[in-house]
Amino acid sequence: MNFAKFAALILLTMLLAACSSEPSFDAADEEAVQASVDEIQKTLTAAEQVDFRRAFFYFSIGGPDGMKAGLAAAMDGTAEDPDVSLMRNLKEIDGLTGKEIIAKHQEATKKGDES
Repeated sequence: MNFAKFAALILLTMLLAACSSEPSFDAADEEAVQASVDEIQKTLTAAEQVDFRRAFFYFSIGGPDGMKAGLAAAMDGTAEDPDVSLMRNLKEIDGLTGKEIIAKHQEATKKGDES
């Protein structure tokens, strides 16, 4: 194969890969979160959507210790604004695709954390 054909093949492959890329989660602000969740959900099967919602909830509360820490902070009066806490927690999955978020959740819960 000559160089021109090889270069054209590589370019075509890159273009196809760019066009078929999955949407990623955007934790920039609440509007970006909602828009990216909507886009991600469109790319998932029904079963994956269930897994994604479970994973999203898990990360939104701060993982396995999130609920416990939130309740403890509320009890001792040091709780932060829930919106601030939510956005901070979601930074952990910022930039990941839906399938990557699901995999990250599965890996975290496989280690003995609760889902």
